[in-house]
Order: sequence, then C-alpha cells, then structure tokens
Amino acid sequence: MICSPIRGQVTTFVTLSLLLCLLSTGAYGGPSTRIITLAPNVTEAVYALGQGGKVVAVSRQCNYPPAVRQKPRVGDMANPSLEAIVTLKPDLVILTDDGNPRHIWERLRTLNIPTYVYRPRRLKDLSGEIRRLGAALGVYRAAEELARGVESHMKRYLAERPGRGKRAFFLLQVEPLIVAGPRTAIDDVMNLLGLKNIASPFGVNYPVLSREEIVSAAPEVIFVGHGGGKGEIMKWKELPAVRTGHVFTVGSAVLRLSPRIVEGIDEMAAFVRNLP
Repeated sequence: MICSPIRGQVTTFVTLSLLLCLLSTGAYGGPSTRIITLAPNVTEAVYALGQGGKVVAVSRQCNYPPAVRQKPRVGDMANPSLEAIVTLKPDLVILTDDGNPRHIWERLRTLNIPTYVYRPRRLKDLSGEIRRLGAALGVYRAAEELARGVESHMKRYLAERPGRGKRAFFLLQVEPLIVAGPRTAIDDVMNLLGLKNIASPFGVNYPVLSREEIVSAAPEVIFVGHGGGKGEIMKWKELPAVRTGHVFTVGSAVLRLSPRIVEGIDEMAAFVRNLP
C-alpha cells in the first residue's frame, strides 16, 4: 500500500522530533540508569514519571518527594560541583535553563556527559515539557498520562474561576517587598483562578513594590510564599485583605513548574473558593 503524502510527512516529523530529542540528551545507549537532577522542579518531574529509582544525586535545593532527602548532593543549583558530578558517573544530567547556569550545561557537554535541559517557563509550557522529558527518559505512556492530568486540571479551573476577579498579590519576599508580576508561572496560576494580580501593570516579572503602591492597589487577597513574611504584612491594617483575614501562606508546590504545581493550584483555589 502507498502511504499518502500527508501521512509520510507526519511520520517524518515524528521521527525527526525523536532524533532531535536523542541528540539533545546524548542518549544513544538505551534508557538512562544513572541520573543527576540539578533543580527541584526537575527532580519532582523525574519522580512523577516513575524514574526516581534511577536518580543518583540531586542539587542542595531539591527536597521533594521525601525520598530525595536521602540522595547525595552535588552542590547548589547555581553552582553545582562538576567534580562531584563526574565522580558519580551519570549517564544523564538533567538541568533547567531557569536556575542552572548555562556554562554548567556547556561544561558537562565538553566532558561528554549527556545532558537534557527541562525548559518550562510558563504554566502553558508544562504539559509539553512533561512529554518531552518523558520521551528523553523513554517513558512515553507515563508522560502522556501525567501531561493529560495537568491539562485536565487547568481546564477545570478555567471553567470555575473561583477567584471571581478579586484583587490579589503573591508575596515572595518582604524585605525588600518582592511580588510575582506578569509573565511568571505564579501570575498564570492567579489568572487561571480568576484573580486579578495587582502587580501586572508594573510590567516586571518580579517587581519590588513600596508600601504605598501596595496600599493604593487595595488587594482583597494576599498569598505569602513559604519563605515567610506574613507576620509583617499582617501589620498593614490599611489593606482590605488584612482587615478581613484573607492572607494565606502557601507551600512550595505552586512555586515549582513540575507536575506537583497542580497541588499548589488546588491549595490556592481552596483559600479563595468560599470567600465572600
């Protein structure tokens, strides 16, 4: 039987995509069995794909799932130890381009250590990146199921929008006062929940705001990252969110672009769903 031109093009595209994935990882010798992950969201994604047993070391910032705490450390995300990585003889090192310096990736490649770069920057990127990572690890079915679960989660909140347009901000650091601005995954989550991020007009991903700017925006809901700062914000009685007690501390899940971010979305949604 002769294949149609369209079918042939699709087959060629799939084949080329898989080849590019293999080229990007250097994974010519079969599935990786000794993996090092250099960022928390990378580690979480690898474990979510059922590949945690192959992880031989992680960065110092990696702390989830609990089993990760028993893994050897190869330094900080921003400054991993090349010596420690080489000593462990990995057949794949997985990095992120949002936290791991590019020169580390380039140096690993010059040492002929296969690398893979996990690249989600926004919430909309996540399911595609899960599929890419799954292809690199040879776990296509697990990746597809995981990606579809994430997509289903997002669609549910797009239909519900529990925030109902309430003015909100997400505090990352209190001194100086840094909040999540536009073009960030946290801003995406707030939009998904139907909240209005008061930091959006500032046009900076992570703006440093003054007390006067916060007061002027009159937030009705405040989220505080796990780094703290709620005690200080609760002193600002002129804020509607403080007067009504709508200041909520959230865990690390929403701060990491891994499959676990859906838990963070659920956590934030639960806080705002029943607000008056």
